[in-house]
Amino acid sequence: MEAIKDQQINYFTKLLVSEPPKNRQKEQIIQDYLESHSDMIPLNMILNHNVLYDFIFSKLPINSSCISDLCYITKSSVEYRIVLIELESPDKKIFTNNLSKMIFSSEFNAALQQIRDWKISLENDKSEILRILSPMLRMQREYNDPISFAYQLIIGRSFEYSNNEKKKKNILKIKEETDIDIMTYDSLINWYKNDYKNWYKNIIKYEKGRYSIKIMDAMQQVFFANLTPADISLTKKQRELLILENYQIKDWENNIPLVVNCKYTSPEQLYKLENGHCT
Repeated sequence: MEAIKDQQINYFTKLLVSEPPKNRQKEQIIQDYLESHSDMIPLNMILNHNVLYDFIFSKLPINSSCISDLCYITKSSVEYRIVLIELESPDKKIFTNNLSKMIFSSEFNAALQQIRDWKISLENDKSEILRILSPMLRMQREYNDPISFAYQLIIGRSFEYSNNEKKKKNILKIKEETDIDIMTYDSLINWYKNDYKNWYKNIIKYEKGRYSIKIMDAMQQVFFANLTPADISLTKKQRELLILENYQIKDWENNIPLVVNCKYTSPEQLYKLENGHCT
């Protein structure tokens, strides 16, 4: 596992300083890599029940005018937290080149303002994002658990302030004032290197009222007990792979939840399959 981590870190570090292909934005190159290596997506804002369904949402609409780059839902026994992430280019400066004053750059201020706009929008009306996420929040509605929102900005490089205590304090102050978690891509790498909460997840896409699995990398597909075929679709290849792993997909497609080990409809079905009496 450590060797895989080192390989991914080395490639990602090179990606941060490389020029993107023609007609492609660097932010999207970075997002594509993180989605393909979902264990690197930082989870420093998770609650104790981890990531709901092991789902990371790609380009999730917040409302008709705002889209988060990445999103996940995390929960505790008393709360659901929706974490919205904005990815900016590692090339964007956090501070200006003015050495006599600690001034945040226009690029950094614009990125912060974008997340502030998200916050204002959700404080005024969160009905659209809750409607979009409603299949994921069925258990929340059943128990009426509170829902909160958290925000994260990933931008720039740490060398801008790593040897400057005043700049560090300015960033800390902005975090406290805005309640936005600010992370550089070097911080992301350090989190990935040192934190135990690294595992592969599914990348989920929302389009036209339904979810699909963009990348299916989770070790176990735990959503079959709660989501229905009306909520989320499978590709032919995903379906075939799941059937090979003994997920009872035909039952699930008939709206029977797979409540035993997230693969089977009942303990009896599991017993029969393990003993060669069920296909």
